[in-house]
Amino acid sequence: LWWAMLFPSVWKWQMLLRVHGLKYRFWLLHKWYVIAAFFNQFLPSMIGGDGYRIYQTLGNGKHRACAVLPVFVERATGLSALLIMGTIGAGLDYAASGSELSFWSLIIGVGWATGMTVAGVCWFAGGFNKVAELKYCPSPVRSLVLYADDYNRQFMKVIWAMALSFWFHAMRIMIFWLLVRGLGYEVTFSQIAVVAAATMVIGMLPISLGGWGLVDGAFIVLMEMYDVPKEAGLTAQLMSRVTVAWVAIWGGVWLAVDRGHPEGGAVIEPSPNEATPGTDPETARVAAPTPAR
Repeated sequence: LWWAMLFPSVWKWQMLLRVHGLKYRFWLLHKWYVIAAFFNQFLPSMIGGDGYRIYQTLGNGKHRACAVLPVFVERATGLSALLIMGTIGAGLDYAASGSELSFWSLIIGVGWATGMTVAGVCWFAGGFNKVAELKYCPSPVRSLVLYADDYNRQFMKVIWAMALSFWFHAMRIMIFWLLVRGLGYEVTFSQIAVVAAATMVIGMLPISLGGWGLVDGAFIVLMEMYDVPKEAGLTAQLMSRVTVAWVAIWGGVWLAVDRGHPEGGAVIEPSPNEATPGTDPETARVAAPTPAR
């Protein structure tokens, strides 16, 4: 199942880079994604490797905001998809079992959805653009807001990114469900969705390296609230770690072998709506490569 998760994730990143007119080779992004998975194991939070992916695309020949925004939108759509699944799962489980964990997860999920809806309305109404027009708005913030408007013009790619996120997290939930069921405990897909959403949010807190200990403990405690013993929760979580470990090891080996080799850059293409800033609208050009470190 991890193969069914890895390649769509790389494709999603590639697609979001294309929103800004940046065309990177799939296998180059795949390589950087796997190496980032290696860094995820040792940097604060479960998403520390995102910094590596941003670093590798900073020299895109257009703007640094175009390296930051695709990774941010990728994470935002992924988290949104998982929280939607967790909220639906909480509602279904609460209706079926009256679980207190599902009840509070449903309340939190609805509150989050309300906040995201308000933020979305402000975005489409141009509220964030007004922030960029403020006299004392910091230059990096202004650049991020202005380049974020690319997603308004190509909103269908954001929809595709959300669809890929639903696929990714459905596979992730399926892995946990199979592991717990394989240990002989009756849990529903809805209950695993609730626990997966909660542990993902907890794992993003930068208070542990790679989420080690923090995510594992949260998973054990939450699964126990669904009548899965601590021992079984620990076993399922460790087995899940093993299924991810091969990607991290692969990334570490790739980093060691390719260290110091120059990489290809991005092909900058004019967007469908406007010419790419700083480039000839009639031609695309290859950006200067970012050396691997």
